Amino acid sequence: MDERTALVVGGTSGIGLATARRLQALGATVHVVGRGRQRLDDVAASDPALIGHRADGGNRAEIAAVLEAIDLVDWLIITLSGQEGVGPIVNLDLDVLRRAFDAKFWAHLTVLQAALPHLTPSGSITLLGSDNRPRDNAGNRWHRVPQRQRSPSSRTPPEHTRRRPAPRQSQPPTERRCRKAEGAGTSDGRWNRLAAEVAR
Repeated sequence: MDERTALVVGGTSGIGLATARRLQALGATVHVVGRGRQRLDDVAASDPALIGHRADGGNRAEIAAVLEAIDLVDWLIITLSGQEGVGPIVNLDLDVLRRAFDAKFWAHLTVLQAALPHLTPSGSITLLGSDNRPRDNAGNRWHRVPQRQRSPSSRTPPEHTRRRPAPRQSQPPTERRCRKAEGAGTSDGRWNRLAAEVAR
């Protein structure tokens, strides 16, 4: 990966920062883009090898300026995300969901259009997403699935809908199976007699 250049848009936190760190550890020159000055300062303190740029992924001019400064990019990784639009479908505010979609989709497209002229012939583009559901103290995702109240009778499917196991069908013994059983160490001669009967 030496002499390769990676650009991680949305690379100041979460999966974007983890990706940037991994690429840098493998020897690539890694640029990260973020909107917030505080997160860029934090990255500069914790990962001085990463090259930070302040820009909004949805702003074509700002992203274009970053790419002009970098020139050529071998790997473009876009990890733009947000906290809006998360929750049970029945409770989603459609205006909030539309705003969240616009913020992610158009920002991804804006970065792609600005970056394509700077991508090397063998370059690659990777779009990454993440699960923004909150976690508990053990790090597990919370599943906000409403529990429906069901009557005892609804917990057991009706008799005519239950799946019954298919009846086992007996198979006639074959000479091959008889020989296999005979070779397994049976010494009472039963398989020999059965094989003789099948062979008739």
